[in-house]
Order: sequence, then structure tokens, then C-alpha cells
Amino acid sequence: MVWRLWRRYQITGNVSRRHGQGRHRCTTALDDRFLRIQALRKRTNAACALQNKLLQARGRQISDQTIRNRLRESDLRSRRPAKVMRLTIIDK
Repeated sequence: MVWRLWRRYQITGNVSRRHGQGRHRCTTALDDRFLRIQALRKRTNAACALQNKLLQARGRQISDQTIRNRLRESDLRSRRPAKVMRLTIIDK
């Protein structure tokens, strides 16, 4: 590990990582925009429903976890509906 850092410093004069060395994204900016718009149109859609819509519209198959990651990048969080107790006849 130290050897690699030393070699990188000798070659580049810097020890920081180079940009673009990670895994390639499976979605494009248009796909991300499509997912965001669909999620905002119907807030109660699950990731599986968005996955099917993306497959129909763009012909691209991605996992539901990827959809959740892309929505999280757009500051859209998943929410669960609040649980409330049912009213009985006496409570009404």
C-alpha cells in the first residue's frame, strides 16, 4: 500500500486518487431524470413499480436498489404511511 502511494507520488507528484476510477453508472442522466419525475408524480410508487415503468419507457432493466439509490441522490426519501388505530363505534 505504501509502495503504491510512493510510486504514484513519484509519477504524478500527488497521492490523491484519480477521477473516473470507479464503477461505471448503469443509468444515464435521462434515466435519472425520468425516475425523479415519475417518483414525484405519484409519491406512493414503490421502487418495483418505477422499475417496470423504466423498462417500458426506456427499455432498460435495472435493480430496484439502484432506483432507490438514484432517488436518494435526488433527495427523495422513501416513507411509510403512519399507522393509526381504527376508531370503534364507541370512539365515534
